[in-house]
Amino acid sequence: MDKSSAPKIETGKSTIKIPIPVGTKLFCKKGDRLKENETLGQVVQKGEIKEYDLAKILKVAPKKVKKCLLFSLGSKVHQDQLIGEKKGFFGSLSFKSPINGTVDALTEKGVLKIMVAGEKIDIPTPVAGEIKEVSSQFVAIEFPALILKGEKGFGREEWGFLKLVGG
Repeated sequence: MDKSSAPKIETGKSTIKIPIPVGTKLFCKKGDRLKENETLGQVVQKGEIKEYDLAKILKVAPKKVKKCLLFSLGSKVHQDQLIGEKKGFFGSLSFKSPINGTVDALTEKGVLKIMVAGEKIDIPTPVAGEIKEVSSQFVAIEFPALILKGEKGFGREEWGFLKLVGG
């Protein structure tokens, strides 16, 4: 390879678009300057649903389970909190929540569904730079970069971290 066709390294600026999941709460706006690994926003991962057969646990017909339920749908419950109770002539049966969550649904078959709260996930910025654009789908960050230019090549512009290996 002769010197005229050797790639050239120039200083400049590059832009990266970071995809934003639906439901993300962004902590930044256009024009903000961010450090590497600073949090752009936070998204709550959808929670898991646990099912409990209350009709079987309380030994009642599925249609009567609703009368034994001590919480309405959408209520938050804590572990070991009494959720359902059936009082009878020879004693009572009860059901305590085995988990923290939200009472999500009660099926026709008497199955109670409790949604476990989802985990909060931070979205970090991979580079230090300035936010140039914010939309519901992505955040564009402009950052200082070294640009490798050559005479020959194909494909679109890419970005990444370079690491020197060897002497």
